[in-house]
Amino acid sequence: FPSHDTPYVWGVTKDFSSESARYRITKFPYLANATLSSSDSRLEIIGIFSKDDYIRVNYDSVNGYLGVTRQNGDYEVYRPQDTSPWTGQPRYKINMYNYDFNNKQTFQSSNLKYPYVFWHSGDYDMHDTRSIYCVNVVTGGQCFVNNYDISDGVFKDDNTIYEPEALSTIDDNNLLISFNKHGGTTEGTYVYKLPLTFRTDVTEMSSIVTGK
Repeated sequence: FPSHDTPYVWGVTKDFSSESARYRITKFPYLANATLSSSDSRLEIIGIFSKDDYIRVNYDSVNGYLGVTRQNGDYEVYRPQDTSPWTGQPRYKINMYNYDFNNKQTFQSSNLKYPYVFWHSGDYDMHDTRSIYCVNVVTGGQCFVNNYDISDGVFKDDNTIYEPEALSTIDDNNLLISFNKHGGTTEGTYVYKLPLTFRTDVTEMSSIVTGK
């Protein structure tokens, strides 16, 4: 979106001078090696949110859906045509706090692979569990929540601080996931491929009436 071949980058920009319009969903056409200023006419402001609504966005370019994470835990899914003009009326919506995730955990990032949304949690200070979640935004059903177990030394040293970071779709069967490793002898960002297995949808069972 739009219909021509120019890819668009979707993200969030900030207006630090405004409290009522602090966060803005923004898109712009990709142009190699270009630097855009805040006043560049190519920046299209889509939705506007206050300083209290710390939004994140991700765009599923394969299926054509925009995902918006809200401060209250809502994850909203829009079609591009819902954004110009901005309707504020999502096609689908879930709340992450309904899926064994709570406000004492630290949301890190999300990825929309329609109809599935994945998200990472786990704070830098290690007070909460390092976890990955998956929910079907159409049915509202939770597909899984898994806690990362690195007790066998994934980072090859003390594993003192490992912080879940980015999530992204590589292809139909794999996610890209990353962690920041702080301290120790192997400090840095670690990137992994996480394989996905999708079950075939269950077909409707026929009713069988047995005679007496």
